[in-house]
Amino acid sequence: MKVDAVYSCSSNIERLDPLLSEVNFFLLVQFNIQKSFLNHIRFMQNNTMNFKNQSRFFQSPLNVLVIDDDPSDAENMIQILREQGIEVHWVRVEDETGYVQALESPKDIILSKWVLPRFNGATALHLLRSYQSEIPIIFIVADDIDFQKSPEVLQDGAVDFLLKDCLRFLGQTVIKSLILSQMKLENEKTAEELAISEAELRALFLSMRDVILVLSRDGIYLQIPQTNPDLLFRPADELLGCHLSDVFPRDQAEEYLQKIQNALDSQQTQYIEYALLIGNKKIWFEASISPISNEKAIWVARDVSYRKLTENQLQLQSAAISSAANAILITDQNGSIEWVNAAFTKLTGYTFDEAYGKKPGDLVKSGVQDSHFYQKMWEDILSGKSWQGEVINRRKDGQLYSEKLTITPVIHENGEIRQFVAIKEDVTEQRQNENIMQSRLRLHDFSINHSLQELLQETLDEIEKLTGSQVGFFHFLSDNQENISLRAWSKRTIEQYCHVQNYQPRYKISQAGVWVDCVWERKPVIHNHFSDLPHKKGMPEGHVNIERELVVPVIRNNKIVAIIGVGNKPVDYSERDVQIVSRLADLAWDITEIKASTESLKVHLKRQEQIAALGRELANYRELSRICSIAENFFVNILGCRTFSVALIDKENQKLEIIHTSDQQILLNPEFSASTEFHQSSPEYQLAIGMRSPIVLASPEQIHNGVYFFKNPEIHNIKIICQLPLVIDDQPIGIIELQCHQERDFQSEDIEWLSVVANQVGLSIQNGKLFSETQQRIFELTTLATIDTAVIEHMEAQNTYSMIINQVVTGLKVDAAVLFLYRSEEEILECACQTGYYDESHLPRRILLGESLAGNTALNRQILHVNFDEPGINEFLLDTMNEEGFREYFGIPLIADSQLIGVLELLHRSPLQPDTNWVRFLKIIANQTAIAVKTYQLYNSVQQANQELLKAYDLTIEGWSKAMDMRDEETENHTKRVTNLAIHLANRLGFKNEQLLFIQRGAMLHDIGKLGVPDRILSKPGHLTEDEWRIMQRHPQFAFNMLVPIEYLHTCLDIPYCHHEKWDGTGYPRKLKGDQIPLAARLFAIVDVYDALTSDRPYRKAWTPEKAKEYIREQSGKHFDPNIVEVFLELLEEY
Repeated sequence: MKVDAVYSCSSNIERLDPLLSEVNFFLLVQFNIQKSFLNHIRFMQNNTMNFKNQSRFFQSPLNVLVIDDDPSDAENMIQILREQGIEVHWVRVEDETGYVQALESPKDIILSKWVLPRFNGATALHLLRSYQSEIPIIFIVADDIDFQKSPEVLQDGAVDFLLKDCLRFLGQTVIKSLILSQMKLENEKTAEELAISEAELRALFLSMRDVILVLSRDGIYLQIPQTNPDLLFRPADELLGCHLSDVFPRDQAEEYLQKIQNALDSQQTQYIEYALLIGNKKIWFEASISPISNEKAIWVARDVSYRKLTENQLQLQSAAISSAANAILITDQNGSIEWVNAAFTKLTGYTFDEAYGKKPGDLVKSGVQDSHFYQKMWEDILSGKSWQGEVINRRKDGQLYSEKLTITPVIHENGEIRQFVAIKEDVTEQRQNENIMQSRLRLHDFSINHSLQELLQETLDEIEKLTGSQVGFFHFLSDNQENISLRAWSKRTIEQYCHVQNYQPRYKISQAGVWVDCVWERKPVIHNHFSDLPHKKGMPEGHVNIERELVVPVIRNNKIVAIIGVGNKPVDYSERDVQIVSRLADLAWDITEIKASTESLKVHLKRQEQIAALGRELANYRELSRICSIAENFFVNILGCRTFSVALIDKENQKLEIIHTSDQQILLNPEFSASTEFHQSSPEYQLAIGMRSPIVLASPEQIHNGVYFFKNPEIHNIKIICQLPLVIDDQPIGIIELQCHQERDFQSEDIEWLSVVANQVGLSIQNGKLFSETQQRIFELTTLATIDTAVIEHMEAQNTYSMIINQVVTGLKVDAAVLFLYRSEEEILECACQTGYYDESHLPRRILLGESLAGNTALNRQILHVNFDEPGINEFLLDTMNEEGFREYFGIPLIADSQLIGVLELLHRSPLQPDTNWVRFLKIIANQTAIAVKTYQLYNSVQQANQELLKAYDLTIEGWSKAMDMRDEETENHTKRVTNLAIHLANRLGFKNEQLLFIQRGAMLHDIGKLGVPDRILSKPGHLTEDEWRIMQRHPQFAFNMLVPIEYLHTCLDIPYCHHEKWDGTGYPRKLKGDQIPLAARLFAIVDVYDALTSDRPYRKAWTPEKAKEYIREQSGKHFDPNIVEVFLELLEEY
């Protein structure tokens, strides 16, 4: 076939798998004698591999002629070529004269704009061909150029067109153009030879039904006899000159190319099996590849489709289903589902049978996207375009999910759309994480300027929005995990769903309903069928009925601190909802802790966490059998030893005792019996346990003659004995012996490593022995730490007292406890709290010293122990105790700093047998309780003293202010007026609470520095001299010097020190400018000047408010802060 012109372009295409491939598209064009379009052939070439490798086939550098009127555009093209691995020498021209001159020297290729101001591409091409030159020329064109209407240009020899927006493909277009140019020259030379060869082979091949192909060593189709054209991938004339990669995928083409080269190199036939899509039908071939010469091979392929049909169909279906991570569905041209994979079922909940024949919209459409959205989508895919977008759909269970959707039309040869292929990627979790992160950021920002209560409610509102719930609640748990309190409802719950009257916000967890199941289970709980729960207690009057519920616990330091719940989502709750609630609840609690904690609390919690971590670590090694089993598994797996034994030293008796062995036949060596003592004079001291270092016996002689602790009756099977001493603080506590039945080469580092492992095992064994004592100590420390925390946090005294007696009851394992506090002014004991009584009426509330058991304990200041079963007990007292069933009594006086604080009573309904540790802990907790009560009393006293001191400070400041007004009669009442007006302005500017107090004090003291100004200057009726004015300007510095030694007034210094500074920097005493002036001073400056202008002075009459406001407005940006001026003038309109 004669090709008159070639057009090509490069692009990325999306495959069904779905991957992206980079391909070249070629258009080969024929024209008739009138230069009208006659015929064309389209094909594409896989170009995914880096085209830079192709540049090695051409001379480097290339000589390039660029026709372009814009130097920067020309330089850009050259830079692109160089970046893509093509070195060039180049010259630029922009008119016909320069072009003709440039053609006088050799050129490899020409890059030309199609349209130039004084030249054009058509002229350049005409001139080039008039010189009989075959230099390839590539035109750079704009989008609006319709080059299909220019066949004469293609026929005249233009190699290619390239859109200006696609210059990234310039390198491969240049290489392709050079290849085509070279191929054209070679084809002209060999055309006659090929014609003769084809004639000779045609007669032979016409009689054959197999496909016969002749290929070069490089995989180029050289000859295709007309043996069976129906089985060719393309018509023979189109396939000739193509590469294997034009027919097969890249990897497959590379594999077959290797087969060709192997056949040529070995001169032996190679065999392959492959499939091709021919006429919309997949044909399977078996092929043999045999050498013809050193550079050519004959490829003979036979149709084996019938045998492969069933097998391939099964394999394809299996591969598609098993390998697709994303959901895939195929519909017919009307959108009815023909096939879905397993991922589709996982994503949507619909099986193939449920989906077949239905339209996707009938199954998963959620209503989130409107009809216009789907109309635009269908317009795109019906026009033959692929469509991509993100859609929110609904699963079979009603849950919404987000997916990235790609729909690609499958177009038949006749241009009709036969099917649609949709690929769905589930991005629900990604979007959910993004939404959660946005909510967390909003809550964090919200928390900065809002209260804790507002934060909790805002958290619930965010959770409701993300989960689609209708109600939400936030509860806190008490430290003892027994009580729970409601802290917040969501806004919607309050406004629409909960109108309960006299709701009790605090109650015991044991009395709560199913919504505290998460506390008992210590994990999130979902109730999607709330009405069916057998243990539900019902809703109070005024509360909406609950249909579904999700409640999540917030856990800190292994303790549940809060629970957060939502309810009545229209569909079932899922684990995704759990994630949303958990992450937002965690953030809310983190912020809560930050807002509610102090530095001392953080330090204490850290210490408590360290104690708990130590306890957890020790708990892992509390049982010797468990420790030994772990060690045995370790050594058996690492060393492959058959026998593992451990013996410990009894320090009191200096004996060994086997505590663990994997072989019941293991005994102590008679030569080293259990009664042997460890003396330095003993030969046995030289053993591992005496030397405190490992011993390895590896030879038969060593094993036979060696002395070891454990003896196996079948010693002849032992290959290695390894003895590892257990050493703690350089003292042996026992030994491990390993007996291996396989030879092993132990190096010094192996022995050292085994020694470290053995010491770790020994430490664990030692820890196991100490575990029970440590547990008791940890409990005691935790109890004391809990009391310390309550004191440090200044918890309510009653809560602290209740916590203390609960800890006492738990730690000392008694049935009841009572805390009496001593009232010295009345000399009585008063009951502060109790726990464990059946009937509180049996408990006296006020007791005189010397009366009853508690009164005697307080009077004698000694621990009182009474067994009610003993004779001689007071009858009245015995009757009271019998009503409660108490058998034992302990009374402990609480004394701090030699002062009686109260009495702690412990009572038990069965006999007690306290040991020394029990009594010791009782004394410790009694002492700590006394200190805690004493601390509360001192804290309350200090708080009261602080309040009285603050009141005295404020009265002093007020007195100073009145003194100033009395000294300067002409400004009398000035201080009071400016103070009131300054507070109003500060409030308008956003000052809050304590900040307003600082403004008030600063305003009252603003002229305190005038105490340092002589009366003659201060009371002078006329204008001040320059020296007098300098003295007057020093009064802010006088104020600073007077007030700075008073730490209490540091927060009030800005106004006395800086209220005469000016916005433009011309004020005094420091000539501060703009924002350098403290905000308090800037606002007060306006108030001070305004009051001065509107008040009578000896040297002038008061201005009218209108005139004063006009002056203030005129000084905006000069004397005063413009922003504050605007707010001040608005304030005056309302003041």
